[in-house]
This record gives sequence, C-alpha cells and structure tokens, in this order.
Amino acid sequence: MKLKKINPILLVPVAVFLGAGGGFALRMSGAGSPPEDHASDAAEDAQSETGEESGTSGEEKKPKPDAKEHGSDKDHSKSGSGHEKTVETSTYMKFSRQFVAPIVTAGRPQAMMILDVNLELDPSMADSAYAEEPKLRDAILKILLRQASEGKLQAMFHQPELLEETRAKILDETRAIIGDGVKSVLIMDVGYQEL
Repeated sequence: MKLKKINPILLVPVAVFLGAGGGFALRMSGAGSPPEDHASDAAEDAQSETGEESGTSGEEKKPKPDAKEHGSDKDHSKSGSGHEKTVETSTYMKFSRQFVAPIVTAGRPQAMMILDVNLELDPSMADSAYAEEPKLRDAILKILLRQASEGKLQAMFHQPELLEETRAKILDETRAIIGDGVKSVLIMDVGYQEL
C-alpha cells in the first residue's frame, strides 16, 4: 500500500481549525466560573467600599460632638470672663498728663523730674475721681515740689525708701480729697532730664 503525500497547504487549515476549536472548548468550559468570581469580587469590593464609607461617615459624625464640646468650652470661657468681671475689685485712674517737678539748686533749676502717677481705686468711685482730677493734680504736684526742694525727689534713684515716702504722702493727700476708695498709688515711670 502506497502512502500518498499530503499537501502541506491542506494541513494549515486543519491545524488552525483544531487549534481554534480547542481554545473555544476551553473557553466554554471555564466561561461560567471566572465571571462569577469577578462578580463576587466586585460585590465584595463594593461592600468593603460602602463599609469604609460608612465607617468614615461614622467618624465624620464623631467630630461634631467634639465641636459642640469646644463650643461649650467657649461658653465656659465666656462665663469665666464674666466671672472675672464680677470679681474685679479695682479700677485705675490715669492722669491726663505726667507730672513735672523742677530740681532747683542754689536758686537755679538744674533738671526736671517727670513722673507718671496712677491711682488704684474702688470701682464705685472711678467717675467721681475723674471729676476731681484738677484738685488731685494740684495736691500731687505740691507734694512733688516739696520733695524736690528737700532733695528727696532726685535721690529716689538710689534710695528706694524715698520713693515709698513720696508714694505714702500722695496716698494720704488723695484720700483726703476723694475718700478712702483710693487703694494705692502707682508710680509707673520716672524720668530725669538735665536743663
């Protein structure tokens, strides 16, 4: 029996048919499972995303009570500041101008002392104290001139007890004018200028 030669051109379509058919068969056998897996994976991803979103939305809800708490802190601070106002027991009178006292030596002015004086007052008498400012200025200036003529005013720089003496005299004189509501005398600044 003689074998006939097979034309190689005819083998190509047969091989293509077999290869394509086998691949198609493999696709059909596995066609059901992968889409289901992809669908279940997509469902799981969707659930995890919605779970994460709900978790984040839950976390977003948590700062709102914190904000309320911060608001309550502000309310407490406001009430605290109101409490401070009620506790306030002093007010301060600042004179409209500083006090200037000349330093005279041998009948000639040699320098000037410049003092910034404030009074600590009971809050109830703040208005009446400002109404009496001219009298208060006059009394304080007299004290400063007397201290300067005795050499005590310029000596305050190296003898702090003289500053306390001047402060005590001003306190006594201002209490004589506007009453015991004057709690203390504050000398805020002292300047010395040679002429």
